[in-house]
Amino acid sequence: MKQGDIVLIPFPFTNQQGAVRRPALIVSGSLLNNTQDVMLVQITSNNRKDSFSIPIDSQTDLTVPLNQISEIRCNKILIAEKSIIIKSISSVKSNIVNKVVAKINDILQP
Repeated sequence: MKQGDIVLIPFPFTNQQGAVRRPALIVSGSLLNNTQDVMLVQITSNNRKDSFSIPIDSQTDLTVPLNQISEIRCNKILIAEKSIIIKSISSVKSNIVNKVVAKINDILQP
C-alpha cells in the first residue's frame, strides 16, 4: 500500500454508527504506510461541490477508471488498520495526491 492508491474499505459513518463499503484514497506517506496502519480519505460518487471535495476524472486522473464519476472528500479522514482493506482498485496520479494533501493542510489551519 502506498500514497495515491485507491482501496475498497468499510468506511465508518462520522457518527460511528456503522460503515459502508466505499473507495478511499491512501494519503499517508511511507513513514505511516510502513506500519500496520494507513491514513485515508473518502471517495464518493455523490457530487458535493463543496470546498472540501476534489473531483477526479476517471480517464485522466486514475490508472484504472472507477465505475462512477467521483470526488475525493478531503474532510473525511480515517486512520485504519491495513487488515480491513478489502482490495486495491486503482491509484491516482501524483498531481491529485498533491491537491488532496494541500486541501487537508488548508483544513488543518486555525
